[in-house]
Amino acid sequence: MLPSVSVVMPVGYGDKYFAVALNCFLNQTYDLLYDGQLEIVVVDNSDKPIRHLLPDDERIKYHRRERMSVGALRNVGTKLATGEICFSGDEDDWSSADRIAEQVDRLVGSGKSVTGFHNLLYWDTAIEKAHKYFYEVSGRNHPPYAMGTSQCYLKSWWAKYPFPEGQRAEDFGFQQEALHRSQLDSTDCGQLCVARAHRDSQCPPQFGHKQFPAVSNNDLPKEFFDAIGVEK
Repeated sequence: MLPSVSVVMPVGYGDKYFAVALNCFLNQTYDLLYDGQLEIVVVDNSDKPIRHLLPDDERIKYHRRERMSVGALRNVGTKLATGEICFSGDEDDWSSADRIAEQVDRLVGSGKSVTGFHNLLYWDTAIEKAHKYFYEVSGRNHPPYAMGTSQCYLKSWWAKYPFPEGQRAEDFGFQQEALHRSQLDSTDCGQLCVARAHRDSQCPPQFGHKQFPAVSNNDLPKEFFDAIGVEK
Protein backbone atom coordinates (compact mmCIF):
# COMPACT_ATOMS: atom_id res chain seq x y z
CA MET A 1 0.00 0.00 0.00
CA LEU A 2 1.68 3.21 -1.16
CA PRO A 3 1.52 6.28 1.10
CA SER A 4 -0.97 9.05 0.43
CA VAL A 5 0.55 12.31 -0.80
CA SER A 6 -0.37 15.97 -0.34
CA VAL A 7 1.13 18.79 -2.40
CA VAL A 8 1.11 21.98 -0.32
CA MET A 9 0.97 24.99 -2.65
CA PRO A 10 0.90 28.53 -1.21
CA VAL A 11 -0.30 31.06 -3.82
CA GLY A 12 0.71 34.70 -3.47
CA TYR A 13 1.17 35.93 -7.05
CA GLY A 14 -2.47 35.63 -8.11
CA ASP A 15 -2.95 34.11 -11.57
CA LYS A 16 0.55 34.92 -12.87
CA TYR A 17 2.25 31.54 -12.49
CA PHE A 18 0.32 28.91 -10.54
CA ALA A 19 -1.58 27.33 -13.46
CA VAL A 20 1.60 25.65 -14.74
CA ALA A 21 2.52 24.22 -11.33
CA LEU A 22 -1.05 23.10 -10.65
CA ASN A 23 -1.29 21.25 -13.97
CA CYS A 24 2.04 19.56 -13.29
CA PHE A 25 0.74 18.05 -10.07
CA LEU A 26 -2.67 17.16 -11.52
CA ASN A 27 -0.85 15.18 -14.23
CA GLN A 28 1.43 13.17 -11.94
CA THR A 29 1.87 9.48 -12.79
CA TYR A 30 1.67 8.69 -9.06
CA ASP A 31 -1.99 9.66 -9.09
CA LEU A 32 -2.75 7.97 -12.41
CA LEU A 33 -1.33 4.66 -11.25
CA TYR A 34 -2.68 4.78 -7.71
CA ASP A 35 -6.07 6.50 -7.79
CA GLY A 36 -6.97 8.51 -4.71
CA GLN A 37 -3.42 8.79 -3.36
CA LEU A 38 -2.82 12.44 -4.29
CA GLU A 39 -4.31 15.77 -3.22
CA ILE A 40 -3.26 19.39 -3.84
CA VAL A 41 -3.74 21.77 -0.91
CA VAL A 42 -3.89 25.34 -2.27
CA VAL A 43 -3.37 28.02 0.39
CA ASP A 44 -4.28 31.30 -1.29
CA ASN A 45 -3.16 34.62 0.20
CA SER A 46 -3.08 36.58 -3.06
CA ASP A 47 -4.42 40.13 -3.21
CA LYS A 48 -6.84 38.82 -5.85
CA PRO A 49 -8.16 35.36 -4.86
CA ILE A 50 -7.80 32.66 -7.52
CA ARG A 51 -10.46 30.16 -6.41
CA HIS A 52 -12.65 30.88 -9.46
CA LEU A 53 -9.73 29.83 -11.71
CA LEU A 54 -9.40 26.33 -10.23
CA PRO A 55 -10.74 23.39 -12.25
CA ASP A 56 -13.51 21.23 -10.82
CA ASP A 57 -11.31 18.46 -9.45
CA GLU A 58 -11.88 16.68 -6.14
CA ARG A 59 -8.14 16.37 -5.62
CA ILE A 60 -7.83 20.15 -5.15
CA LYS A 61 -8.49 21.46 -1.64
CA TYR A 62 -8.73 25.26 -1.55
CA HIS A 63 -8.17 27.42 1.53
CA ARG A 64 -8.15 31.21 1.70
CA ARG A 65 -5.85 32.97 4.18
CA GLU A 66 -4.86 36.57 4.84
CA ARG A 67 -1.30 37.74 4.24
CA MET A 68 1.27 35.86 6.32
CA SER A 69 4.83 34.59 5.99
CA VAL A 70 5.62 31.74 3.60
CA GLY A 71 6.61 29.58 6.57
CA ALA A 72 3.19 30.18 8.14
CA LEU A 73 1.47 29.35 4.85
CA ARG A 74 3.42 26.11 4.53
CA ASN A 75 2.45 25.19 8.08
CA VAL A 76 -1.22 25.96 7.44
CA GLY A 77 -1.20 23.83 4.30
CA THR A 78 0.62 20.92 5.91
CA LYS A 79 -1.71 20.96 8.91
CA LEU A 80 -4.70 20.74 6.55
CA ALA A 81 -3.08 18.02 4.43
CA THR A 82 -4.34 14.45 4.78
CA GLY A 83 -1.34 12.78 3.13
CA GLU A 84 1.32 10.82 4.98
CA ILE A 85 3.91 12.47 2.73
CA CYS A 86 3.87 16.17 1.80
CA PHE A 87 5.52 18.11 -1.01
CA SER A 88 6.47 21.77 -1.20
CA GLY A 89 4.74 22.80 -4.42
CA ASP A 90 5.96 26.27 -5.33
CA GLU A 91 3.42 28.08 -7.51
CA ASP A 92 5.98 29.36 -10.04
CA ASP A 93 7.91 26.14 -10.75
CA TRP A 94 7.51 23.20 -13.13
CA SER A 95 7.63 19.50 -12.22
CA SER A 96 7.86 16.44 -14.45
CA ALA A 97 4.99 13.95 -14.42
CA ASP A 98 7.05 11.39 -12.49
CA ARG A 99 8.52 13.74 -9.87
CA ILE A 100 6.27 12.61 -7.02
CA ALA A 101 6.73 8.91 -7.78
CA GLU A 102 10.52 9.35 -7.92
CA GLN A 103 10.75 11.36 -4.70
CA VAL A 104 8.39 9.11 -2.74
CA ASP A 105 10.50 6.12 -3.76
CA ARG A 106 13.63 7.95 -2.62
CA LEU A 107 12.14 9.08 0.68
CA VAL A 108 10.84 5.62 1.55
CA GLY A 109 14.04 3.91 0.38
CA SER A 110 16.33 6.26 2.31
CA GLY A 111 14.51 5.78 5.59
CA LYS A 112 14.84 9.54 6.17
CA SER A 113 12.16 12.10 6.99
CA VAL A 114 13.02 14.78 4.41
CA THR A 115 14.40 14.57 0.89
CA GLY A 116 14.98 17.06 -1.91
CA PHE A 117 17.37 18.34 -4.57
CA HIS A 118 20.72 20.02 -3.93
CA ASN A 119 21.27 20.75 -7.64
CA LEU A 120 18.38 22.37 -9.49
CA LEU A 121 17.60 23.66 -12.99
CA TYR A 122 16.47 27.29 -13.37
CA TRP A 123 14.79 29.27 -16.13
CA ASP A 124 15.38 33.02 -16.29
CA THR A 125 12.08 34.34 -17.64
CA ALA A 126 13.51 37.81 -18.39
CA ILE A 127 16.06 36.67 -20.96
CA GLU A 128 14.76 33.12 -21.60
CA LYS A 129 18.00 31.39 -20.66
CA ALA A 130 18.71 28.28 -18.58
CA HIS A 131 20.93 28.02 -15.50
CA LYS A 132 21.62 25.40 -12.89
CA TYR A 133 22.25 25.73 -9.19
CA PHE A 134 25.11 23.54 -7.96
CA TYR A 135 25.65 22.59 -4.34
CA GLU A 136 28.40 20.02 -4.18
CA VAL A 137 27.76 17.30 -1.61
CA SER A 138 31.12 15.79 -0.72
CA GLY A 139 31.75 14.84 2.88
CA ARG A 140 31.66 16.82 6.10
CA ASN A 141 32.46 20.19 4.53
CA HIS A 142 29.45 19.93 2.22
CA PRO A 143 26.62 18.09 4.00
CA PRO A 144 23.32 17.27 2.27
CA TYR A 145 21.12 20.19 1.28
CA ALA A 146 17.53 20.32 -0.02
CA MET A 147 16.26 23.42 -1.80
CA GLY A 148 12.85 24.66 -0.69
CA THR A 149 10.88 24.03 -3.87
CA SER A 150 12.12 20.43 -3.90
CA GLN A 151 11.34 19.36 -0.35
CA CYS A 152 9.39 16.14 0.21
CA TYR A 153 8.75 15.19 3.83
CA LEU A 154 6.82 13.02 6.24
CA LYS A 155 3.89 14.84 7.81
CA SER A 156 4.77 13.14 11.08
CA TRP A 157 8.21 14.81 10.93
CA TRP A 158 6.67 18.22 10.23
CA ALA A 159 4.39 17.80 13.27
CA LYS A 160 7.50 17.76 15.46
CA TYR A 161 9.58 20.30 13.51
CA PRO A 162 7.34 22.70 11.51
CA PHE A 163 8.57 25.43 9.18
CA PRO A 164 9.98 28.49 10.95
CA GLU A 165 7.50 31.36 10.59
CA GLY A 166 9.62 34.31 11.64
CA GLN A 167 12.39 34.12 9.05
CA ARG A 168 12.53 34.75 5.33
CA ALA A 169 14.23 31.49 4.32
CA GLU A 170 11.82 29.12 6.05
CA ASP A 171 12.84 26.27 3.74
CA PHE A 172 16.48 26.54 4.88
CA GLY A 173 15.51 26.34 8.54
CA PHE A 174 13.30 23.34 7.85
CA GLN A 175 16.02 21.39 6.05
CA GLN A 176 18.64 22.39 8.63
CA GLU A 177 16.56 20.80 11.38
CA ALA A 178 16.46 17.56 9.39
CA LEU A 179 20.19 17.78 8.67
CA HIS A 180 21.11 18.25 12.31
CA ARG A 181 19.02 15.24 13.28
CA SER A 182 20.44 13.03 10.47
CA GLN A 183 17.07 12.92 8.72
CA LEU A 184 17.95 14.69 5.46
CA ASP A 185 18.52 13.03 2.08
CA SER A 186 19.28 14.88 -1.17
CA THR A 187 20.13 14.27 -4.80
CA ASP A 188 20.54 16.04 -8.16
CA CYS A 189 17.19 17.04 -9.65
CA GLY A 190 18.00 15.71 -13.11
CA GLN A 191 15.02 16.87 -15.18
CA LEU A 192 12.41 16.34 -12.47
CA CYS A 193 11.99 20.05 -11.68
CA VAL A 194 12.66 23.50 -13.16
CA ALA A 195 12.43 26.64 -11.02
CA ARG A 196 11.34 29.83 -12.77
CA ALA A 197 13.17 33.04 -11.83
CA HIS A 198 11.12 36.20 -12.43
CA ARG A 199 10.84 39.81 -11.33
CA ASP A 200 8.38 38.90 -8.56
CA SER A 201 10.82 36.50 -6.87
CA GLN A 202 11.43 37.33 -3.21
CA CYS A 203 14.88 35.70 -3.29
CA PRO A 204 16.20 36.11 -6.86
CA PRO A 205 18.96 33.67 -7.88
CA GLN A 206 22.48 35.07 -8.18
CA PHE A 207 22.97 34.17 -11.84
CA GLY A 208 26.59 34.59 -12.83
CA HIS A 209 27.84 33.30 -9.48
CA LYS A 210 29.85 30.08 -9.75
CA GLN A 211 26.98 28.19 -8.11
CA PHE A 212 24.53 29.44 -10.77
CA PRO A 213 26.31 28.89 -14.12
CA ALA A 214 24.51 29.18 -17.43
CA VAL A 215 23.66 25.90 -19.12
CA SER A 216 22.22 25.06 -22.51
CA ASN A 217 18.49 25.48 -22.97
CA ASN A 218 18.65 21.92 -24.30
CA ASP A 219 19.42 20.77 -20.75
CA LEU A 220 15.84 21.58 -19.83
CA PRO A 221 13.13 19.05 -20.81
CA LYS A 222 10.91 19.74 -23.81
CA GLU A 223 7.85 19.26 -21.59
CA PHE A 224 8.85 22.35 -19.58
CA PHE A 225 8.86 24.56 -22.65
CA ASP A 226 5.56 23.11 -23.81
CA ALA A 227 4.06 23.93 -20.41
CA ILE A 228 5.16 27.59 -20.37
CA GLY A 229 4.53 28.16 -24.09
CA VAL A 230 8.10 28.99 -25.13
CA GLU A 231 10.08 27.56 -28.04
CA LYS A 232 13.08 25.51 -26.90
